[in-house]
Amino acid sequence: MNYRNLLIIAACIVSQKSYTQTWLSKNTQVRIFSSTPIEDIDAKTNTAVLALNEKSGKILMKLQIKSLSFPKKLMQEHFNENYMESDKHPTAEFEGVIQNIPDFTVAKTTELKVKGTMTIHGVKREIEVPISLTTSKDKVLGQSKFKVKCADYNVEIPKIVLKNIAEDIEVTILAELNPIKK
Repeated sequence: MNYRNLLIIAACIVSQKSYTQTWLSKNTQVRIFSSTPIEDIDAKTNTAVLALNEKSGKILMKLQIKSLSFPKKLMQEHFNENYMESDKHPTAEFEGVIQNIPDFTVAKTTELKVKGTMTIHGVKREIEVPISLTTSKDKVLGQSKFKVKCADYNVEIPKIVLKNIAEDIEVTILAELNPIKK
């Protein structure tokens, strides 16, 4: 085997070994926010898990509801016990597919849509959300901001506190995904 062929074979092996098609974030940031004239509700976590398959465009995300941290302990307690019933419904999940999958080999930012199923409070709903993906050689940054209606997921807001809690909750997601080597 001559030197040129050996270089070509070596280059193919290296490129196959370094090629990845699955990305993972174990510390995805999620923020929920709502504003009313009486009170703002603002909670955050950085422990959601998100996986992305660049070949199929499939996205999976899972959030432990109790991981959301509120500035007021009583607000967090009411959120988990009275509204989300976190012991009964401990997670929120999303499973979807990116529409028009971008080329992950090109470093750029792309605005896309993801269609899929969101499960909150034990209720599954088909949704479409916008995402922004910034691709580079060694990581993918994903961002999304969208609204969720409490009523769509059977999260009941008692009339007595209706002025304190908005019917629509803004959800912001920020994930830095790293490749999973195979």
